[in-house]
Amino acid sequence: EFPLTFGVGLGLYGAFQDRPSYDAYAVSLRASAHYNFDTQIPTHAGIHFAYAPDITTFSDGEQLIDGELSYGMQLSPWASTFLAYRYTEVEWTNNTDHVFTDQIHVGIRLAW
Repeated sequence: EFPLTFGVGLGLYGAFQDRPSYDAYAVSLRASAHYNFDTQIPTHAGIHFAYAPDITTFSDGEQLIDGELSYGMQLSPWASTFLAYRYTEVEWTNNTDHVFTDQIHVGIRLAW
């Protein structure tokens, strides 16, 4: 019944880059917060953040950062729409960074 919810957990990532050829795998610590608005059509705003330090990043990766700000509407018990800004970056072992995502996403999430 409380409109603000928090969550923590683990995330698994795989990142691949063609030129130069690098790959990284990571286990991240994830944290999130959602605020559910009490409207006729249930809506929510959320923030997600994940971080994988060097000790949990394998292969050619040094660390991983993933973050998302989102706004969504619940369409049914198993489907919701969303508009989100997402940023995902991997630091490689040669001390270069690659930003995989730095843009707006629109879509439908399904849960079962």
